Amino acid sequence: METRHKRSGPFPLLLTGTIDTGVFGNNNVVLTDTAERLSQYVEVITNYIQSSPFDPIVFAENSGYPFPVDHLKGLAANAGKQFEYLFVETSKEKTAAFGKSFGEAYLITQAIEACDILKNKPYVYKCTGRVFLQNADEICRKAVNGRSEFITIRHREACLTVFFKLSLADYQKGLHVLPDYCSEKEGMDIERGIYRLLHEKGIAYACFSVYPRLHGICGTNGGQYDKSSKNLRIKNQMLRLGLFRDGKLSRVQQAVYRFVQENREDWFW
Repeated sequence: METRHKRSGPFPLLLTGTIDTGVFGNNNVVLTDTAERLSQYVEVITNYIQSSPFDPIVFAENSGYPFPVDHLKGLAANAGKQFEYLFVETSKEKTAAFGKSFGEAYLITQAIEACDILKNKPYVYKCTGRVFLQNADEICRKAVNGRSEFITIRHREACLTVFFKLSLADYQKGLHVLPDYCSEKEGMDIERGIYRLLHEKGIAYACFSVYPRLHGICGTNGGQYDKSSKNLRIKNQMLRLGLFRDGKLSRVQQAVYRFVQENREDWFW
């Protein structure tokens, strides 16, 4: 399995996180226990090192809380991988004014700008740092060459940002200004901000060939990212029907989309 990963990779992964949310006034966060958050970050990163095709792995963090960097670098070295920790100093004033979406977007852009092992790659996968992608092998194996990949919720004018793939060519075309498009007080969270930016810049992007199977807890509302087997089957069927893609829908697709929107909105999430 590891040989196949090395032969078909690399699959660079950017993980974003805030260990001590109190630094930013616990803005729009319910999971505020620093020890619990730290434990979750370390566990998830360990799993990515030991049980995923991703390499190199970069963890961008903005609270500056003490982190076991050497331990994780050692684990990565033993697995024949590279791990890097990057502290991103982020404005408390701007985060308070524009919300945690601004902080997330700033982490993404600064990590790409500052981290040599990322900015020299053609693309990077991004995931929220306490969330583990359980079907990473399949996601990477079926990736679309040279294209960014997002799950799009068109009626919300949003792209899911807990996990996505970003082409660095698309980043240079316009996504480098993503923090400027994030202001939660104006209803523009990072999901809506990235959707708006992609469309304003005329960036054509793809959708994943299989729905991301995520494991973890959402810091904003405390809900689980985990979906039941039935829910994932439904989402993958919707994906195959083209309902999570950007672009024009056929009449049949429009009819199915409206039915789901009107009767089972939860299937989109």
